[in-house]
Amino acid sequence: MKNVTAQVDYNAFWLADTNDVWYRANGLTAVRPLNATSRRASDYCGSEVDFVVTWNVCKNLQVQGGYSHFWSGSYLKTTGFASDADFGYVQATITF
Repeated sequence: MKNVTAQVDYNAFWLADTNDVWYRANGLTAVRPLNATSRRASDYCGSEVDFVVTWNVCKNLQVQGGYSHFWSGSYLKTTGFASDADFGYVQATITF
């Protein structure tokens, strides 16, 4: 179908420095506190695979849906509760 595209992405996440913390999307809130355990932990936070499908319905409407799975890495497992996460979304974009 020429109006539909599919995309698969893989991302891996590391801390640049274990003397800092991993922040949430707002860039302010820490996922884990900075303490002796987090300073000694691995810098590998985890990895994620994303599946995205985009449908260009018409010239002015695009519908997109996605699903992601995150695998927690050794940093999260060492510094506190760690579990994998799944999330999805559907969005529509209308252009004028």
